[in-house]
Amino acid sequence: IIDVMLNDLENVLYENMSISDYLTKHPPSNKRHIHQHTEIFDYEGFILYRIIRRGGLKFYDYNKIKQKLYYMLHSIKRENINKLSVLPDSVQKAYPQIKKVKMFTTK
Repeated sequence: IIDVMLNDLENVLYENMSISDYLTKHPPSNKRHIHQHTEIFDYEGFILYRIIRRGGLKFYDYNKIKQKLYYMLHSIKRENINKLSVLPDSVQKAYPQIKKVKMFTTK
């Protein structure tokens, strides 16, 4: 299911799915209502909490789930420049550093 959520998150980023559709398909488990006009949607990924029970104790396992694109832009490497430079402009709303990559790579 995590792969599906990440793929759908990428679809939102590429404007192939709306934020509303994403939140309907993958509602937050904390039941907090996210209003897309007053709150910022996190295009980078999401937080995953798991409850782990061991020996009568309950632990919360905290994980940050991020898109591959997040990591590619966090530390830009030469081998990723071509892929980053052809991303659609819609991706810039979440990752403004793409504009810089395109500025230095286009003629």
